[in-house]
Amino acid sequence: IPMVSGLATSDLEEMAVCEYLMVDGREGAVLVRHDREAHKPPRVWVAAKPVDAVAEQRLFANADSSEAARAAIAIGAAGLGLVRSEVLFLGDSLPDEETMFQRVSAILVEADNKPVTIRASAQGIAGTAVGDSSQRGLAAILREKTWFRRQCRAFLRAGVGRRLSLALPLVRTLSEWRQGRTLFLEEKHLLESQLGKDLEMPLGVVLEVPA
Repeated sequence: IPMVSGLATSDLEEMAVCEYLMVDGREGAVLVRHDREAHKPPRVWVAAKPVDAVAEQRLFANADSSEAARAAIAIGAAGLGLVRSEVLFLGDSLPDEETMFQRVSAILVEADNKPVTIRASAQGIAGTAVGDSSQRGLAAILREKTWFRRQCRAFLRAGVGRRLSLALPLVRTLSEWRQGRTLFLEEKHLLESQLGKDLEMPLGVVLEVPA
């Protein structure tokens, strides 16, 4: 979703009375025009420099690749608010642990020790229905516990010494949350025993609410 910030209140008031408005999030510009001015070029407002606006407001970015993470940090993002692992692993039905570890590690390197939240993926699980919430998100993941355990291990390994958090997708019930949390903690404790040290990774949820 394109977004522009750093415009003055007076600018917004003037824009509000125009019939046509286009937001150019890449350039940080807003183009507006009245119906009666169809024969004229649109008026253009340019926001504050992206680095200044992003850094001052401590905005977090979404990034699904190391390239996107690098670009976000370069313009002053406070961190990565969401890494969608289903996009990060796009093209790989159920990637192996090492593949996931390498791709997440690449993003964390670009994040430059800023906080990152990655969302667990239900991609590639057979029977996942787009329109049925009971077949998506954590509900789907809990049908493929081996796949989820593999993700947990990859994320935990990548997060060693870095500020990585894990979000469980589309959690509908307390029971689902408890099951997901139990699986995560089992893999965390197993990896801790193998590495001989404690691992820190906050665990959260993306809630599924009725539309």
